[in-house]
Amino acid sequence: MASVDRDLRRAFRKRMVQVREDAALGLLLGIGDELGLLDALASTGPADSTTLATAAGVDERYLREWLDGIVAGKVADYDPATGHYSLPPEHAASLTSAAGPVNLARSLKMLTMLAGVEPELRERFRDGGGLGYERFPRFH
Repeated sequence: MASVDRDLRRAFRKRMVQVREDAALGLLLGIGDELGLLDALASTGPADSTTLATAAGVDERYLREWLDGIVAGKVADYDPATGHYSLPPEHAASLTSAAGPVNLARSLKMLTMLAGVEPELRERFRDGGGLGYERFPRFH
């Protein structure tokens, strides 16, 4: 058995953890686009989660969890002194409807779409069959 370079293994493990965290952030951003959360944050913030939930028309607890996730992912900012969340204008320019056809959050919804067909896709690896476009209703 070949010897394992511990530094290379540690670097690779760190990379895989980052992939997992980035994938979760991508899912959060796709949800945020679908529900208009990013637009609400850009137009209403800086604001607390209750104000933002009212503006977005969603449950405050779920929104707060979502906000904390995108803060952890360095997409949004949080001010603990005021309890306010905000979306930097530089980020909003790429993640909201104001970005138009280059709205990057919109493209991240492909992650949830692929996750939805993952069991079928796994079977296609085994049998070589295909998945028709009808299995991807949100594909742009």
